[in-house]
Parts: sequence; C-alpha cells; structure tokens
Amino acid sequence: IMLCSTALALVTTDIYLPALPVIKQHLQISIIQTQYTLTIYLFALGLAQIITGPVIDHTGYRQTILPASVIFLFGTLLCFYSTNASMLILGRGIQGFSTGTIGIVARASFIKKFSPEKIQEIFMLLGPLITLSSIIAPSLGEFITHYATWRAIFLFLLVLGLFIFLGLYLKFQINETLLKEKLRVKNILHHYIGIMRHNEFMSYVLINGIYLSIIFSYSVEAPFIFPLVLFLVKKRAQSAT
Repeated sequence: IMLCSTALALVTTDIYLPALPVIKQHLQISIIQTQYTLTIYLFALGLAQIITGPVIDHTGYRQTILPASVIFLFGTLLCFYSTNASMLILGRGIQGFSTGTIGIVARASFIKKFSPEKIQEIFMLLGPLITLSSIIAPSLGEFITHYATWRAIFLFLLVLGLFIFLGLYLKFQINETLLKEKLRVKNILHHYIGIMRHNEFMSYVLINGIYLSIIFSYSVEAPFIFPLVLFLVKKRAQSAT
C-alpha cells in the first residue's frame, strides 16, 4: 500500500499525458491552457513536499496522510466533472498537492517503521516500480482514452485513490512522537536555509532537477508534436505516391 502511495504522484502525472490533445479538443481550450494542467500539478507537488515535512512532525503521519488521500479523491472528482480549463487546472492543482503530501508521508514512514537495511531493500524495489509506472501509465492512459473517454482516466485514478485510502485507513499505523513546540515558519525557514547550504545535497537536487525538467518538457510537448509529425510524414508519402 505504501509503495502504491509513493508511486501515486507519477502515475497521476503520466497516465493522462496521452489524453492532452483530446482534452484540448473536447474542452475547446488552447494548447497552453492544456499544458497549464501539468504546470500547476508540478508546482503544487513541489509546494507540498516543502510543507509536509514540518507538518507531520507536529500533527502525525496518519493524521496527515488520511486527509491528503481524501483531498486527492476530491481533486480527482473535480477533474472528472471539469467542463472548462479553470476547473481542470484547479482539480490538477489539488491532485498535485495531495499526491505530494501522500508521497512524503509514505517515504518518511519507511524510516519510522523499518531498519536501515530493510529501507535499502524497499527503495531498491521502489526504483523499478517508479520506472515501470512511467512506462505503463502512459500506455494505459492511451488505451483508456482510445476505448473510452479522457474522463475515464480520472475515474481510474479515483478507484486507485479509493483503494489506497481504504488500505491506509485499515492498515497504516506508526508509533511516533510528536513535537510539542509550536509550528513556526521562522524555524522552518532557518532549517531549510541550513539544508540549502549543504553543497553535496544541493548537487543532487540540481542533477535531479535537470533530468526531471527534460523528462517533463518532453512529456508535455510530445502528445502535440508526434501527431503533427505523423501527419506530415503521411502527407509526404501520399504526395510521393
């Protein structure tokens, strides 16, 4: 259940990418507005990862991940019923923030529950799982869009989110000690500034950021570029014939 929770953010991103041209056509919106649905998702995802860490130290893991799961279901329903770009962008933003929160709590819970040796085994399993999700999710999204509608993608995510919520509600328990001091923004900023001064950590952040920026730049443009390329190739072949 926790591995599914960790992979939820990427699945929610990758599965709907093939449907972007269909969403653009169905909602009668521009390409830029369609791509904003990914931009707001990633922005909310990143914001959640900054906020969630300090929050779970004060509110607890279970008290954070369960509301985030409910919020994800709400955001997915909003995407499913979207009739314009604003509704879809808002729904995607809610999805991004909730999946970011769920992912952070899931990763942090491994540290609380397992030994360092076991955590290494878990993350060795998590790497291929994330890679597989990036391969399988777009294909699944294309299959759903072709044989149903783009809204069915969010229906699938709704079922997946409900499965994760029920699993977390029934099984997720962690022994934890909450911080008694108040949650102060000043203390959080001071802590993050200290982390950003760590050169080795920031090097990893920079490398990871560059590689992710390439992936998502490709992902958001490819659904619109490939059909155009195929159209031009087909037209050239017909002209040659």
